[in-house]
Amino acid sequence: MREYPLVPLKNTVVFPRMRANLTIVRPRSLQAVADAWEHARTFVVAKQRATEVDDPKPNDIHTVATLVQMLSFEREGDTAQVQVEGQRRVRIDEWVAQDPALRVLTARIAEPSGTTPTAQALVRHAHEIFDRYIQLNRRFSAQEIESIMVMRSPSRLADVLAAHLVADPEKQQELLETIDPEQRLEKICVILGNAIEVLDMEQRIRQRVREQVDRNQQEYYLKEQLKAIQRELGQDTLTEGQELRERVAQKGMPAEVETKVLKEITKLERTSEQNPEQGWI
Repeated sequence: MREYPLVPLKNTVVFPRMRANLTIVRPRSLQAVADAWEHARTFVVAKQRATEVDDPKPNDIHTVATLVQMLSFEREGDTAQVQVEGQRRVRIDEWVAQDPALRVLTARIAEPSGTTPTAQALVRHAHEIFDRYIQLNRRFSAQEIESIMVMRSPSRLADVLAAHLVADPEKQQELLETIDPEQRLEKICVILGNAIEVLDMEQRIRQRVREQVDRNQQEYYLKEQLKAIQRELGQDTLTEGQELRERVAQKGMPAEVETKVLKEITKLERTSEQNPEQGWI
């Protein structure tokens, strides 16, 4: 076991091999990162169980955490900006001190190798699903896509996708606590599949709305063209539909009746003069 300073995080989970920018404001956390910067430049980050707790005790902190390496440290008054990179999963076994900074004893969490045929099949499946995802969502850069598509380690692939695609901190913590790479990557595939279904639905809705807008715009332009032609021909008079609408407005009909009459007027305007139904309308 090794002793490290501890920084509790309210809504952030740092995965191994992923970078994160942290804003540190709580006094004991400020002392923890300052101590780490002066010594080995490593400390442990762990998610709190409840975000509203400002002074967390051992029971308020998840025991599966991440050892991070400090890449930069800038302090200004009572605030520090720290960039870190996750190193590995660790388990918090014992609290050593709580003042002036939190310090804990941790044990390294060993992962299965992830070189089984099942693991490699999951990697290929995850790549296929991710390829479908990026066709629907353009949030990834070409460089990010390339780096993800060449990953063959199920553990690393799962952590990278979790860091990029999972927004819910509780779900992130669940994935951090899923030690087996195969199980973790399988969970990621399910999350990706659900996200694709939502994106597909959103795309279909946008397409329907766009088609309706196009039809309305086309109808508007055609009406405006008809008005222009009528003005050119000296027929700048109210159409039958317009006259009927003015008469309806003057009648003061009950709302339900007026709605139905206006619907019939619209139907009349859209019906060809050669259509026998026009007379009935």
